Amino acid sequence: ATRNEIARIGPAQVFIVGGTAVISDLVMLQARDAAGWGKTATRVAGDDRFGTARRVRERMGRPQKTVLIQRDAVADAMAVSSGAAHRGYSILLCNTSSIPAETSAAIGDGATHVIVIGGTGTVDSVAWGQIPTSNDAGRSISKTRVWGANRYATAVTVANNGHFNLTGTRPHLVNGADESWPDGLCAGPLAGVNPTLLTMQTAAPVETQAELRRRAPSSIRLMGGAGVVGGCIW
Repeated sequence: ATRNEIARIGPAQVFIVGGTAVISDLVMLQARDAAGWGKTATRVAGDDRFGTARRVRERMGRPQKTVLIQRDAVADAMAVSSGAAHRGYSILLCNTSSIPAETSAAIGDGATHVIVIGGTGTVDSVAWGQIPTSNDAGRSISKTRVWGANRYATAVTVANNGHFNLTGTRPHLVNGADESWPDGLCAGPLAGVNPTLLTMQTAAPVETQAELRRRAPSSIRLMGGAGVVGGCIW
């Protein structure tokens, strides 16, 4: 399915995100060949996930605003995917109680504002205190924490945060379980100005229900099959 879609699009360039332990050179060649004659495949990778996120940020042109997510908080990544894609913000990774050297260097390389996703149980006060306060050019770096009482509330808070400006009228609903992260991340560029909200397979949590009632959208896009996001969820 992936090869067929690359062939249909016929992109001039395919980006492979991650090192050879994640995506092999053989897969990279298959992607390049699927794109067609004369097309290129470029690997974007660091020594680890933190370094890879830094390399992706560099490819994006080092945007001044960057999102910071705890390395395993996939629900937070799903919640912020549309906002980051819409606004062109890079996404960097950290540990619960520390900012890795690669992440710190990436922030120092041109960032002026860091948006931390998640509460102190996800990115604690120690990590918060390690976020650089000025970049390599000597400009100060401000920081904001965006979070809710749980993953569903965090997604609602992200949807209404001014940094992301998600004013679209067609919310995208994704199953908030950790294993559904591919749906959430793929939905980000598609959602655009529309928020990505998290739900469960057969019922929407109260936080998501309240946000849907408040927004009163004329249409809603469910990401994934009925076995992942059921049709009657609110």
